Amino acid sequence: MNETRLAIGLRIAVRNEAVALRRGAWLTDLFRDKSVATGVELVPVETGYPRDGVARIPGRSEAATSSLWKALRDDTADAAWLDLRELPRTLPEDIRVVAWTERLNPRAGLAHREDTPFKGLPKDCKLTTVDAVARAQIATDHPDIEWITLPGDLPTRLHKVHLRQADGALDAAADLLILGFGERAIEFMSTDDVLPPPCQGIWGVCVRADRDDLAAFFAQYDNEKARVCGMLERKILNTLDPEVDAPVGVLVRAQRKKLLLDAATVPTLSRKVVRLSVSGASQSGDDLATALADMMRQRGVGRKA
Repeated sequence: MNETRLAIGLRIAVRNEAVALRRGAWLTDLFRDKSVATGVELVPVETGYPRDGVARIPGRSEAATSSLWKALRDDTADAAWLDLRELPRTLPEDIRVVAWTERLNPRAGLAHREDTPFKGLPKDCKLTTVDAVARAQIATDHPDIEWITLPGDLPTRLHKVHLRQADGALDAAADLLILGFGERAIEFMSTDDVLPPPCQGIWGVCVRADRDDLAAFFAQYDNEKARVCGMLERKILNTLDPEVDAPVGVLVRAQRKKLLLDAATVPTLSRKVVRLSVSGASQSGDDLATALADMMRQRGVGRKA
C-alpha cells in the first residue's frame, strides 16, 4: 500500500460514546504508527443519540449522524469516523464515505451473567438489547423470552446485567469485543439463526464532498471487500424500502469470485420471519441485490404501492 501523507493535522469526529471512542483510539493509533499525519486529534461529539435502552432500527435516526455532519460543515473536524450501521438511508449531498474499513465480527453476541448458552436459557429469562433487528428474529421463535429495557450505553447496560437487572445482554459481537470482552464471555449467534443489520461490524470515514485531498488520503485505508459487501447490503435495504417499523437483517459475503446474499425481516402484519438467499458471480452484485429485494417483496415485505 502506497502511503499518502497529509501536510496538516487531522481532526477526527466520533460520537462521544464508549464503543465509538475505543474505535476512534484505534484509528488514531493506526495513523500515528504509520506516521501518515501529524497532530492526529480525536474530537468527541455529542450526537443526542438516545440512550434510553429501547431497541431501535439502525440508520433510521438522524440523531446518530447529524452532529457529526455539522462538525464537518463547521470545519471543527476534518473527518467523521462512525459505525456504518448508523448511516442514514440517504446520505446528504455534501457528505461522502471515503473509506470502509475491514469488517469485524458481524454476528450478534450474547453476554450472559452466568455464561449460560442461548439454547440453555430458561423460558422466563430476561434479556436486554438495543438491536431491534436481532430481537425481532429471535422473538418469533422464542416468545417466552422477556425483553426488558435498560437505559444507558453498552457498558452501563452490561453493568446492570451484572447487578441482576437482566439475565443477559444481546448486542453486536464486535461492540462487545471492542470493549474487551473475551470470546469465552460471549456466545456468537449463528447467522443461520440471526442476520445482522446492514453494515454491522463495518466502520468508515466520511468527509465533506469537496475535500478531495482527504478523500485521496483515506482511500489507502479502504477495504474493498467491506465496501462491496456494505454497499450491497445498503442497496438491498433501499431497494426493498421496508416498512418503517420492520427491522431488516442482511448479510453479504464475498467468497473468491462468488457473492452470497442473505436477507431476513419480520413484517408487521404476519410477525413471521421471512428469510431468502441468492448467490452469483461477484460482478453481478447489483443485480443480485435487486433480485433478492424483489423476492422479498413478492413474499409481502416492504411498502405497498
